[in-house]
Amino acid sequence: MADFATIGLDPFDPGTGDYVFVNPLNAPIVGVTSGNPALSEETANTVTAGFVFQPGFLEGFSLTVDYWDISIEGAIEGVSAQEIADGCYQGESLNQSFCQFLKRNPDPLSIFHGGFSFFRTTDINFAKIESSGYDLTVVYRFEIGAHGFDVTVQGTRINEVNFFTNPLNPSEVDRKLGEIRRPKLAGNIFLDWAWGDLMVGWQSRYMGEQLLDRGPEIEDAHIIYGPSVVMDEFWQHDLSARYWLNDQSMIYGGVKNVSDKEPFITNIAFPASARGRFFFLGVDYQL
Repeated sequence: MADFATIGLDPFDPGTGDYVFVNPLNAPIVGVTSGNPALSEETANTVTAGFVFQPGFLEGFSLTVDYWDISIEGAIEGVSAQEIADGCYQGESLNQSFCQFLKRNPDPLSIFHGGFSFFRTTDINFAKIESSGYDLTVVYRFEIGAHGFDVTVQGTRINEVNFFTNPLNPSEVDRKLGEIRRPKLAGNIFLDWAWGDLMVGWQSRYMGEQLLDRGPEIEDAHIIYGPSVVMDEFWQHDLSARYWLNDQSMIYGGVKNVSDKEPFITNIAFPASARGRFFFLGVDYQL
């Protein structure tokens, strides 16, 4: 497991800025990924409210705002090895809902004595998951002469993502908002231009700041490590185009990740592809 305590208060080399985590217990850990026949059904209480605004004085424009509040009892979630270790030792007593999925090295003569030796990752019933937030969609479609334009903005603002992972203590909360893959703000901007048989599109994808994967809990990250374990807001831009040669064939191409964004240092392909910027070109023909 990635334990930042093994490398001091900062997982980065202050001289080079490189990520320098080293942990001998992190290398050869045996494990399996499996199903879980002991799962029970989950139940959800959901509240949603929203409105759509389509003014008559601005044809092609619409604004949609939705509020949602979701509470899932007995929620089914896949847990990683890190989450199993954290969940087992979180709280005043061991949580067997998680501890049953790990083992430690029992050999007192081994340099890895007491270290993790086995993990079984699977789906389990959490006690409860709560989340709420807002969704916003703005669409404006219009034409100028022979040119058609489509502008779409989609965004989500999340208020909370709370995991109550200990069925024995329903009040014990693990706050996830702001951790990896759970930014407070996220959204997309789509710009499309159509002219005859040609269509060109631009997409910009946004995510707010996020805590590095395998790091501390969001409540402790800033206190222990400062801003070094928090990734700044992320933008990725894609450009694409397609042209219909006739009713049966189309040529298409574009550039993915125009600004050549890189994945976060603790992820292989998130939030950007490990390939970086790449170009594509193809032909679609229908028989």
